[in-house]
Amino acid sequence: NKGSFTGGGFVGSTVQYGNIVYGIEGDIAGKSGNETSSTQSNTVVVPYSTPSGGFFAPFTTPTATRSTVISGSVRQGVDGSIRPRIGYLINPWTMIYATGGIAFNHVSASYNYAATTTYTNLAISGSFTPQVAVDTLAGSGSVDKTLTGGTVGAGVEVIAAYGVKVRLEYRWSGFSGVSFD
Repeated sequence: NKGSFTGGGFVGSTVQYGNIVYGIEGDIAGKSGNETSSTQSNTVVVPYSTPSGGFFAPFTTPTATRSTVISGSVRQGVDGSIRPRIGYLINPWTMIYATGGIAFNHVSASYNYAATTTYTNLAISGSFTPQVAVDTLAGSGSVDKTLTGGTVGAGVEVIAAYGVKVRLEYRWSGFSGVSFD
């Protein structure tokens, strides 16, 4: 779900040398409504071959019908970063900048699995009528991880009033090789 509300803040320190501004900053933000869920279901019918003649002759072909449901969800929680920043002052109140560093992201995931297999038309010793057997398997799990990766971006920062700065920033963060086994 790409639509969510993000709120947080940042702290940092900068030094200016002419029109060049150097600094380091860190940020932290929380997200709401940023959860993705999915459910998949499947039903498969498998016929079994039976020996010809003899004891099995009066029964129809045995079958196994398996119904499977897998559901899961992933939720992003708090994210943050620590990164250096370098900027250029276009004029005394407007700066363009680039930034990049280490990013952190807390992720929670959960899943549920359920499968039921129904065997029909079974020939069981001592019984002269077809039999039915049911096998059920279920499981669930969850994981909470804080992922570490990288982030890069750029932006523009404008002095809106004394002591108040407004910025527009785009940053990309990547967390490759994530596994929830």
